[in-house]
Amino acid sequence: MKRIISLVIIALVIVGCFTACSSQGYPIAADDIKFSEGEYAYCLSITKDKDTAMELCKTYAAARKLMANEGISLSANYKRVVAEETESKWNLFSAYYESIGVTKQDITSVLTYEYAKKELLDFYYGENGKDKVSDKKIRSEFDKTYVGFKAIEASYTKLSDMGESVELSANEKQKIKNSFTSMAKSINNGSMTIDDANESYNESIGLIVTQTLDTVLTKQGDVIYKDEFFSQVQKLSEGEATVIESGNSIYLLQRQNITNEEDGFVFLYKAEILEKLKMPAIEKKLASVVEDMQIKVNKRLLQDTAERVINE
Repeated sequence: MKRIISLVIIALVIVGCFTACSSQGYPIAADDIKFSEGEYAYCLSITKDKDTAMELCKTYAAARKLMANEGISLSANYKRVVAEETESKWNLFSAYYESIGVTKQDITSVLTYEYAKKELLDFYYGENGKDKVSDKKIRSEFDKTYVGFKAIEASYTKLSDMGESVELSANEKQKIKNSFTSMAKSINNGSMTIDDANESYNESIGLIVTQTLDTVLTKQGDVIYKDEFFSQVQKLSEGEATVIESGNSIYLLQRQNITNEEDGFVFLYKAEILEKLKMPAIEKKLASVVEDMQIKVNKRLLQDTAERVINE
């Protein structure tokens, strides 16, 4: 009888320990913030890695807790963005999400956590933030991050009689390059504008120009313009023109001033620049919050969810 009682007590202790050390019906719980299987599955579908998904959940929980501590909630604007992104993702990938146990509400919940980080960024460093980043600092960082230019592009390829794209001959390429180089010199000595050059070039190939050139922005890592293209433009002074060959194209371009108030570029990219400058500080705050949170996991649910997502 004593042996049976002892075994019962041991069993109760084990169950109690499991309850204390697990998140019970949830894969992950951080303090009182619990992540459902669907929410964890959605994080895992993004990261494709169990450890990274776990860290993502911890960060999201920290963002939610920090917002609660500061007495703030997600703005109406961010709520609208979350709703739109959720709708877009669900319309495109609902079949996949359903197959891994993710509901539309799970996506909304995780995106709400994600935008909580942006809300905190605004709260601490935004326009009315506790430690507002000055417009001067934003403008300076924007000028380092982006370059603006107006450009005339010519292709080093043409269509053959068979309708196939073929490379121009060396002489044809050199003729375009000579023309662009000559016009670049004219722009730099003030006898021609970039729009004059655009009109002249298009007339030479039988086209009529009805609009002035738009200013184009690029930065490091741009999917359209290569990094070496960005570097060459960055070396130019404002108003300076040059000729750049890149891939199968050649460009006559002139660097533009993109920090003028009337152009509005700084305003358009302000949120991106603020995030570049201060999101690392937000991440540091969140990491500190995570350190003080009690993290509980249900290993069985974590494994079951991971297998479902990874094997899909």
